[in-house]
Amino acid sequence: MDTFQAQVQREFDQLRAEIATLRTALARATKSNPRQKLPDPEKFASSSYKFDTWLPSIRAKLRVDGTAIGDATAQFYYVYVEPIGVN
Repeated sequence: MDTFQAQVQREFDQLRAEIATLRTALARATKSNPRQKLPDPEKFASSSYKFDTWLPSIRAKLRVDGTAIGDATAQFYYVYVEPIGVN
């Protein structure tokens, strides 16, 4: 019986180590390549009647996809700076 318990304990320890390795790999993959989930809202064109719908959509975008966009500076540029080549 002791041999069986020792074997089960070894397998349990191996599985625990494998789980830890997979969790670490998942954390690295998530940090290095976060993916955007919501569509890009249209750029705000200073139309006051569109502001009431634009503001909640940009807030949701930053809340959900903020990590994928980047730090606070990148998020500011995402919201306020017109991309190059867009008129």
